[in-house]
Amino acid sequence: MKLLRVCACIVSFGCCLACSSEHREPAFDLNAGSSKAVNVPIPDAAPSPEPVAKAWAEVIGEYKFRWDGKDLMIMSGSDRSLELFRTDAETRVRWEQRHNDAKGCSFDSFYRPLAVAGPLVSFENESSTLCGGAITNTWGYRTVKLVSRHEGKPTYEALALSDIFSDADILDACMGEQRIKDAVLALIEAGKIANVPKSFAELKRIMANFRSDFFGGRYFLPEDLDSFALRSVDGEHITIWIGLLPIAPPERALRHHIELILPLREKYRGALLAADAKKSGFLMKDADLLVGNGFAEFESDSKGN
Repeated sequence: MKLLRVCACIVSFGCCLACSSEHREPAFDLNAGSSKAVNVPIPDAAPSPEPVAKAWAEVIGEYKFRWDGKDLMIMSGSDRSLELFRTDAETRVRWEQRHNDAKGCSFDSFYRPLAVAGPLVSFENESSTLCGGAITNTWGYRTVKLVSRHEGKPTYEALALSDIFSDADILDACMGEQRIKDAVLALIEAGKIANVPKSFAELKRIMANFRSDFFGGRYFLPEDLDSFALRSVDGEHITIWIGLLPIAPPERALRHHIELILPLREKYRGALLAADAKKSGFLMKDADLLVGNGFAEFESDSKGN
């Protein structure tokens, strides 16, 4: 994230230099009664505002939520709290150390809340790992489900679309996404596959085998659907966003997604409708308004500092 912000500043600085050069767009002096061109200064573009986190707190069901830009705090009826983002960042570091032997490394994690609907929480997450001068970045959306365990202390579990929707729902939504549909039909026409996939598992296999045929060959859909955010409810359908993962390192600074529209099923229906109306919680479409666009940041190294 820090590297990306530095790059953005360099780009912005270059743009400002270009804007302040002697070049001016020609205009016509209407008062002079002629078509003689005069130089009219064009004001420099205003810099993009810095991300800002807005304080937010609400009681939703059995949980008390509080966001202050530093973490999303969640308290249960027993008043035992969960620091959701700090806990998730620490879990990632432990996983990296255990599975990737990440010793002598430093870790950065950034989190932004996007939706709270009953026990469901969506957030944007970017992480970087620096080991021996090499940096690895990951980014995406995630939704988790809160549960109460350990003497009432809240904790959380990963949530996939398959926990809410049927395989047929997910397949129909994916095939309703124009870029996915066009790629599948092109593969059939080229003789690379025989038919339209009959299950989401089959579609995932096709996308894994022919990655260069989807999303311009620059991005791919995650192999599972744990990487989504709750966007909005429209009538009897819910819209979700799934982050597209870049294939090549130069693309890592870009942010792209696909939008899937799924039928609003009974499971979590009440919570999602209440959040969409901002009566209890909120969905991604209102996140900027209620919690801002700032990120909580967590830094550590292999020693746990």
